[in-house]
Amino acid sequence: VMLWNYARQQGLAPDTAGAGTLNDYRDGADAAPWALAALIWATEEGILQGGTDGALRPGAQAARCEVAAMLQRLITAAL
Repeated sequence: VMLWNYARQQGLAPDTAGAGTLNDYRDGADAAPWALAALIWATEEGILQGGTDGALRPGAQAARCEVAAMLQRLITAAL
């Protein structure tokens, strides 16, 4: 959500999510309603890719390396 808010502020993301869903992830339905638009945007842009097990883990804490990867993908997308 923080990355989406920043990207929106910088004009890199729309104010609302597209028509996408999180159905490709086995736990996509577990996403909190307030985070849904940000998660859809992040997955559509490839910033958030989920685990190799097909899980998004929307309620889990992100490891430092996972956050670094998301930041790198956001910066690459912005350039």
